[in-house]
Amino acid sequence: MQEEVHKMMNWWIDQGIGGFRMDVIDLIGKEIDKGITGNGPRLHPLLQQMNRETFGSKDLLTVGETWGATPEIAMLYSDPAREELSMVFQFEHITLTWGNGDKWTPVPLDLPAFKAILTKWQTELSDKGWNSLFWNNHDLPRAVSKYGCDGPHRVKSAKMLALRCIC
Repeated sequence: MQEEVHKMMNWWIDQGIGGFRMDVIDLIGKEIDKGITGNGPRLHPLLQQMNRETFGSKDLLTVGETWGATPEIAMLYSDPAREELSMVFQFEHITLTWGNGDKWTPVPLDLPAFKAILTKWQTELSDKGWNSLFWNNHDLPRAVSKYGCDGPHRVKSAKMLALRCIC
């Protein structure tokens, strides 16, 4: 299976793509029989092999979606010396608004806590990793829909949210 994936990735690289976004990449090292799903022991060797056999020698951006990452785990993915991925995106700031860990039970946004989480990720990965900053993704409601007005004031709401996030 790995060989097929690498072949497909190399085909896309040959077509001239600029990078890969790898959905739930933290699950590729899972060992179901042992009850290990995320961040399994085979994960990082598999990523290093993928890097060697596909994008590692190319000027490409690779982004890994890592639901279960901590800053320490994210450094393993994105420290250039480890030759795995360019960067991660994680969801700690997103789950901040999930009541009891359930995205269908939203709680109000705690803006100071939100900013503290973003700051933590940027500072803890500043020397040995790279974290993306985002408000939402394809699986979740857009920030303008969740926190602003996605109707007639969509543009103003989106600008307000962007400014509020950096202030």
